[in-house]
Order: sequence, then structure tokens, then C-alpha cells
Amino acid sequence: MSGRRRLLPGPRWFRWVLCAVLILACLGLAIRLLAMSSLGRSLVEARIEALSISGQSIEIDDLEGDLLGRFSIGALRVSDVEGEWLAAERVSVTWSPIGLLGRTLNVNALEMRELRARRRPILRETSDGAAGNNEGFLRTYIVERFEIETLRLDEGMAGPNVLATLEGRVNTTIETGFLDVSLTPRTPSGDVVDGTLNWGGDIPLDGALIARGPENGLLANLISPTRPGEIILNVSGGGTPGDWSADAQLEIGVETVIALEATGSGGAAQATARVDLSAFNATLPAATHTGSDITLRLDQSDHAQLEIVSDGIDATLNAPWNKQRARPDLTSIRVDATLKRPFSIETQGAKIGAGNLSGLVSVDGNTISFDGAATLDDIRGPWATAQQIKLPSQLRLDRERNTLDVVADVETLGIVADGDAVTTYLGQSPSLSIDAQIDLSTRRANIRDAVLSARA
Repeated sequence: MSGRRRLLPGPRWFRWVLCAVLILACLGLAIRLLAMSSLGRSLVEARIEALSISGQSIEIDDLEGDLLGRFSIGALRVSDVEGEWLAAERVSVTWSPIGLLGRTLNVNALEMRELRARRRPILRETSDGAAGNNEGFLRTYIVERFEIETLRLDEGMAGPNVLATLEGRVNTTIETGFLDVSLTPRTPSGDVVDGTLNWGGDIPLDGALIARGPENGLLANLISPTRPGEIILNVSGGGTPGDWSADAQLEIGVETVIALEATGSGGAAQATARVDLSAFNATLPAATHTGSDITLRLDQSDHAQLEIVSDGIDATLNAPWNKQRARPDLTSIRVDATLKRPFSIETQGAKIGAGNLSGLVSVDGNTISFDGAATLDDIRGPWATAQQIKLPSQLRLDRERNTLDVVADVETLGIVADGDAVTTYLGQSPSLSIDAQIDLSTRRANIRDAVLSARA
């Protein structure tokens, strides 16, 4: 019997698999060689410079090395509509693409001789900016070592000019993270940051970090305090999964303006934070309504309860606790709040003496709903006053369509208006039942049903 001998012994499926492996190996080798060639680097450089992310354009000079291993960039510049705002020199990257198969970006080393930020960028929303639910392909970011020999932040970026060296390590996912960071000033007076922190996982916070800066430094510019003084931040935590503690303090001068203490034992956790709202420009307007000092208490067991106490407002938020994900279930939140001091609405020239709010906030995808009631007492406006207004209502905000549905039964008591016509025809306690949809984009309302009732 005569016949041809098989070059590859074994069953047919084995030969197909072996051929496929050989083809993939040849393809991988070709990609590797292309990544190491000047042609491959030119293609990547041209592709990156053609991108525009949030209105930012990128320029790259002197791209050298193996793009799938270790490569360097002579200069990198990022510009917006007003020109260049970020520049890096002598950038060196060592990384491995294998981790991308597990949605992990693994950078072994990231080094820069100089990184300079001249000002804050002007970001432009892209056409796909509305897709806020897109979490992205990557889930884990690992930089085993990063070092910026000279970090320059110009006055337009972070207050006064900052000149420092930044180095450390970082490993972060959506829920957990690790940071080992050191910021060392290269001038006699500058901000200092040094510490190692782990967060998430079985122990919410483990490690210690300290940051210290002058009253006109980087830290002061970031928090924008209302008073002068050196900024000192201390964060620490540790313990075991069944018994842990964490605390943080922020000091401005000799005053502690934020103090946080948290403990956990047996699957339950408690935390207390005290904040001086008058210490920061961002929260100073709120301090006029709530009072300067506000206390937040969190108690977590089967439910997560957040209590807010101040001279001007008391509020409690309750949500079920998701034990599997170790976080509150924010799809259903019970809200109870009491306004204890007069509240002014300056733009409308109105003032509310007191009030309370109680109801259930539900989140379902892009829809946020509120089902409850509010009561406002001693309302004084530019053209009328009222002893009380009750607002049992149902609100539904559709973030995708940008609409607000309102179903409300408004009851009033003791209305006194400028002119006798209103009280003559409607009395001092009119009520209004309304069913409407408001288009928040056009600010137009579609009133589906409305009934106005007059009562003496």
C-alpha cells in the first residue's frame, strides 16, 4: 500500500490547534518586532498625536525603545484651546502588556526628569461625555515605582510656584488601593508629604500618612482655608479585620478644623467626624445656615445610619447595608431632616423660619425618586408671608431624559399677600394639587393636571 505520510502526526483537531498556535506565535513575533522598530514607534506616535481627549491634544518627541517593554520619550506636551499647560521631559517607562488580559495596567517603573504644570487645563466635554456609566476597560492600575525628579507647579496651577521631588508606588482597583508616596520640597519652605496607606479590603484603612505645608503652599491652595496658618494633615489606621480603628486630623495653625475617629468590631462600625465649616471658603456659605461646627456620626450594622447635627440642622439618613460588597445600598435611603434656624434664599428675597423633611429616596438606574413630605414654617417673601406650607409630594428625576416629574398636594396656612385680591378670592389657606413634568433642558413645564382650592 502506497500513500503520503503525514507531516504532523495525530488527529486532525490536534493539527489544527498546532497550526493556530504557530500562526499566533508568528503574529506575536511580528507585533513585537514592529513595536521595537522605528516604523512601529512612528505609527504609535502619530496615532497618539491624532487623539483629542476632552479637548486636549498631545505632542510626543523622540519616542525610542520597545513599546511592549521599555521605552522612553524625549518630551511630551499637552495643550488645550489656550495652548500648552503640561509638559514632561525625559520620560522612561518599563511595563508589561500581559496584565491587560486581566484588565490590569502593570507599570514596573515610571520615571521623569521633569514634569511641569503651568496652569489648570480647560476641559471640553466630548460627544460621548454623557456616557457616565462607562467604567472603562481597565480595573486595576499598578505602578511598582514612580519618580519625578523635578515637579514644577506654576502659580496658575497650585497657588505659588512649587518645586519638589515626587516618588512612590501605587496599586489601586475600584474598591481597594495602596499608596506609598513621598513629596520632598526642593526649596527651603515647601510642602512635605510622606506615608504609606492601604484602604478597602478587610481593614478599611491601614498605615500612616503625614502632610505639612506653609500657609501659602500647595496644601493651603488645595483646601482654600479662610484663615492663615501652617497646614498639617495626619491620617492613620490599623488593626485586624475583626477589630480595627482609624483617625484623621486636619489642623490650620493651632486649630483642629477636621477630626475623624472610626472603629470596627464584629462586623459593625462606628465613625464620628467634627468639621469647622467656617474654616474653608468652599463651605463658608453653608456655615451661615447650619452653624460653623457640624458633627457627622455613622453607625453601621445591618443598616448604615448617618446622623448630621449642628446648630442649624439635624438630619438622619438610613440605608440597608450590603454585607457582600461591604457598603451601603444607596438604591433606597430614608431621609429625615429638621431646619432649626432661619434660612435665607438671597436670590429670591425669601426667608424660611423653620422646617422639616421626611421621605424615601430611591435610585433605579438613571432615575432618582423621592416620596415623602416637607413642611415649611414662617415663610416670608417679597410679596407675601405664610405661617406654614405643607408639601406632600412625589418627585422623579430622569437623568437620561433630563426631566423632573412632580406630583404634589400643597397646603398653606395663614397666607398674607400684598394686596387684598389674593386673600379675598383664595382665602388664607388655599391648596394646590398638581401633576406636571418639567424639562430641565428647556425649563418648560407640561402641566398634566392642576386643581386650586380656596379655603377661608
